[in-house]
Amino acid sequence: MNISTIIARFRQYPTLFVCGLCSIVIILFIVARGSGLSDARTELQQMEREGARIDENIKNALDLERHLADLGELTEEVSVRLVNPAELARNLQYFYRLESESGVSITDLTQRGTPSPPTEGEAPEYVPVRYDIAVEGNYPNVLEFIYRVESGRHFARFTQMEIVRAQRPDSSAVRLAINLELLGRP
Repeated sequence: MNISTIIARFRQYPTLFVCGLCSIVIILFIVARGSGLSDARTELQQMEREGARIDENIKNALDLERHLADLGELTEEVSVRLVNPAELARNLQYFYRLESESGVSITDLTQRGTPSPPTEGEAPEYVPVRYDIAVEGNYPNVLEFIYRVESGRHFARFTQMEIVRAQRPDSSAVRLAINLELLGRP
């Protein structure tokens, strides 16, 4: 096919050639625009997520000062209830006061060491202060002791507990062995 044949065909069917040329241009435009369209959709979705996050932040920031003040008050309340592991006498006195209030007798009370702080990273804000306690008394008084530890001034978590009949002739006497942790400052 030479150029004169192509020109003759163009003169014979000009509409067909123009439509064919337009079709090729449109197809190239669609292909070129199609890849940009998927990128634009991805960017639109990303912007919508960012806008939703900003809207949520604006909605949550309405009473931020009041929430911050409330959080400060709650932090102070928690701080008051923490145990200082270095104040051994005060910590043990807490359990002796619970002993007198509940009517049991403490036969063993030991404050174990606190975990050593991590060598890397931030120091923990709170640490568990561990105790081993053995108590004897009648069953209702032992339950009262447990309740007072559980609902007492300090945050307590029982890690192990064992109740057995005491080795005394009194039939209602029980012995309670507790391993517990109080929340404390490092």
